[in-house]
Amino acid sequence: MKNWMNDPNGLIYLDGEYHLFYQHNPFGISWGHMSWGHAISKDMLRWKEFPVAIPEGEDEAIFSGSAVYDKDNTSGLGTAKNPPLVAIYTAHSDARKIQAQSIAFSLDKGRTFTKYANNPVLDLNLQHFRDPKVFWDSERGNWVMVVVKANEKKVAIYTSPNLISWEHQSDFGPLAAQGGDWECPDLIQLPVDGDKTKKSWVMIVSLNPGGIEGGSGTQYFVGDFDGKSFKPSQDYAKPQWIDYGKDNYAGVTFSNMPDSRNVLIGWMSSWQYAGNLPKSPWTGAMTIPRELTLTKSKNGLSLVSNPIKEVKSLHTGKPYKESSIKVKGTQNLKGISGHELDITMTIVPNKTGKSGINVLSGKKEFTQIGYDANSGEIFLNRGTSSLSLAIVELLGVQKAFVGKQKEITIRIIVDRSSVEVFGMKGEFAITDVVFPDGKKSEGISLFSDD
Repeated sequence: MKNWMNDPNGLIYLDGEYHLFYQHNPFGISWGHMSWGHAISKDMLRWKEFPVAIPEGEDEAIFSGSAVYDKDNTSGLGTAKNPPLVAIYTAHSDARKIQAQSIAFSLDKGRTFTKYANNPVLDLNLQHFRDPKVFWDSERGNWVMVVVKANEKKVAIYTSPNLISWEHQSDFGPLAAQGGDWECPDLIQLPVDGDKTKKSWVMIVSLNPGGIEGGSGTQYFVGDFDGKSFKPSQDYAKPQWIDYGKDNYAGVTFSNMPDSRNVLIGWMSSWQYAGNLPKSPWTGAMTIPRELTLTKSKNGLSLVSNPIKEVKSLHTGKPYKESSIKVKGTQNLKGISGHELDITMTIVPNKTGKSGINVLSGKKEFTQIGYDANSGEIFLNRGTSSLSLAIVELLGVQKAFVGKQKEITIRIIVDRSSVEVFGMKGEFAITDVVFPDGKKSEGISLFSDD
C-alpha cells in the first residue's frame, strides 16, 4: 500500500474473500481527495491491494461507511442470480457544507462499483452527519443503519426494507465520553463467555478528541436493542474503552462473516499526530484483526478483544522459554527479521516494582511492556523509541489498570513500527505505533526491578 490511509470502511466477507475498504488519498501521503481504497485477503492477514473502489467526485469526497451483501436483492440493484454488494458511504460536499448518506453497488464481487443514480438516500441537510454502519436484522426482516450526528454526540438509528428508503427510529446519546465528535459507530451482538445462547448487544462509538489519552479513542456500551432503539444495561457514568493506547481508532466489524465470529479492525494512528509522522511512501496502517466477545466481570459485562486465530499461521521457528519470568513463547513471524514477534508471557511480579519485556531495542532505544505491581497497571512505554522524541504526543506511557495480580499473562504483537498488547485474556488492550531506528533496533530482553 502507498499514500494515505485512515478509517477502515466496508469490511465484508464474500465468496472466500475478505474485503477491506478504507479512507484513502490516491494522490499523496497526506489526508485529502478522500476515496475508498481496496484490499482483498483470504485470511485477514495477507492483503493484496486493488484499484480505488469508489473515487471522489467533483464535489463529493467519499467518507467512511460500510458494505453489505444484499443476498435477496432487496435494493433491486442486482438480480436474484447475481445479488449486489452494496456500499453505504458518507458523501461530503464542501460546496454545500453538508454530509449525506449515499450508496454504490458492485456486481463483480467488489472489483468495481456504480454509484446509485438517485443519491443521496439519506440527507438531513446537516454538516456533521456521517459514517453509516448497516446490518441485516434477521429477526425483524429489515436493514438497520447506525450513523452519527457527530457534533451532537448522538448515534441515529434508521431502518429500511431496501437500503434506499430509510426511516428514523431513535437517537442514542450523548453519554460517557463527550470530549469530541462522535464517529464510526457499530452495533453488534456478542456471545458472553463463549456461550452462543447468551448474547448481548454492544454499541461501539469512536470520538476525536476526547479519548482516554486526550486524542482519538473508542468507547463501547453494553445494552439491549429492540430493532428500533438501543438502551444501555449498565452504568456508563465513566466511559469504557476498547483500547487504552493511542492508536486504535474508527474500528468496525466485518459483515457477512462465514462463521459466528465478530472481527474488528481499527486504524492504527491518532489524529493528534497522524499528519506529522515520519515521512515514507505510505502513511497509516491497520491494527491486527481482533475477535470480539463479552465476559462477566465485577462491573457487569466487559468487552474482550484478542488477535484472530489465523495469526498462528504466521508463526515460524521454535518458541523461546525462560523459566525465571515464565515467558511461555516468543514466536518469529514468517518471512520477516527479528522485528515481528508474537509473544505470550506470564509475569510473576515482585511485591513492588515493574517487570516485563523490552522489544525493538538498540544501543540507545527500546519499547517497554510490562506490569507495575505498585500501581496495578499494564503499561506500554514507547517514549524511548528514536523518532518518538521528535513528536511530543508520542511520549508518555500508556496504561491500563488491572488491579493487584499474583501473576499476569500478557500477549504482545510486535511489528516494525507498532506494538499491540493484550492483557487479562483480552479484557485490556494497548495499541501504539512506534518508530525505532530500523534494523539497528531488533533486540529483545527481559527486565524486573530489584
